Amino acid sequence: MSSEPPCSDDWSEVLPLELSDMQLLEKQRQWLKGHFTHDADSKYATVEGKLRLVQAILDKGWIAVKGSHKYSSLGVGLGVALAQELGLDWIVHRDGNGDTISLKWPEKELFTHPLTMISNRIEDGDEVDVQWLFDSLRARLTELASSARSI
Repeated sequence: MSSEPPCSDDWSEVLPLELSDMQLLEKQRQWLKGHFTHDADSKYATVEGKLRLVQAILDKGWIAVKGSHKYSSLGVGLGVALAQELGLDWIVHRDGNGDTISLKWPEKELFTHPLTMISNRIEDGDEVDVQWLFDSLRARLTELASSARSI
């Protein structure tokens, strides 16, 4: 999550998602929803449903291999919940580190990268409280949006 607008020496570019990016996000959403035994669309429709599902997958140990690409699917669930709650847009954020599928606050130079937030914590050996992470991100993004540079 960017805490300040980039300075003049930094560069970044906002690009629309490519078809392959959209397909990847949809595949990850479908993998998440596939964990519901019935009424998946209805249960996944709410922010709370998405967050509970991501936490349940973590708590039940349904991803066996640390570092698995499936952890980015959990990040997609977190990101979709943030986008739904805050009206964020999925974009590709290009900077000196490469291209990252990210969320962007509309009309602001404010980005967050949810796809790796859960996996990074797991790799560090941290317990993940999905609701706390979501609440913290929502509060911090809202705070930063008030002072972020408009574009």
